[in-house]
Amino acid sequence: MFARLDRVFIISELHPQHEGNMETLKTMILQSKFAGADAIKLQLYNSEKLLGNNSKQFAEISFDELAEIKNYSDIISIDVFASCFDEEKIDWCERLDFKYHKVASKMHSNSKLCEKIINCKKPTLISNGISPSFEYGVHSNVKYLYCVSQYPTLLEDIHLPDFKNHPWYIGYSDHTFGISACKVAVSRGAKIIEKHFTLSKSLQSTTTKAHLGAMTVDELVELRKFCDDYSAIGDFCD
Repeated sequence: MFARLDRVFIISELHPQHEGNMETLKTMILQSKFAGADAIKLQLYNSEKLLGNNSKQFAEISFDELAEIKNYSDIISIDVFASCFDEEKIDWCERLDFKYHKVASKMHSNSKLCEKIINCKKPTLISNGISPSFEYGVHSNVKYLYCVSQYPTLLEDIHLPDFKNHPWYIGYSDHTFGISACKVAVSRGAKIIEKHFTLSKSLQSTTTKAHLGAMTVDELVELRKFCDDYSAIGDFCD
């Protein structure tokens, strides 16, 4: 369903830690690529429509900016896709021929939006942290990520499933401190790990609180090595 599932597929979530700066975003994409991420993910929304205010307007991405990001990602050979929060943004992703789609926990209950995404017939990941159900699971192109929708998430608040034997969960979208929970998820059979990425956890701000629960480039390198080593040991044991 996702490329290179012979090894764990790591998604580096860059939004909104880029703080609305395109040059920062490109730096994050490049670092994610060389640290071992298989894909980077963005969030596409209109702050006024989504939140009823302009508090997140600074992090909005226009279509032209998205096209620039897609071109840059293609040049350095890393996949890019997005969580879309309205139907127009889905059309943007289709126009740019994104390989995958993502449904964020916040939009899981929006059946109209979800059906539009699923009907694109692209591999689709759904985080169901807010609404832990699997009603879209009848579609062959849909898989779920276990998620706790809290930023950041305490380790005591996660209850990772047995991914090896679960009918719908393929991986884990992580918001905890550090990468320990990601490692445990991989040991329990997670094939996809999604985690926010930051250039520095000291960038914590009043507008963007995702830095603290994000991984640094060093943590991404460590996670990539752990995933690859674990996969190699599993193959050897099999």
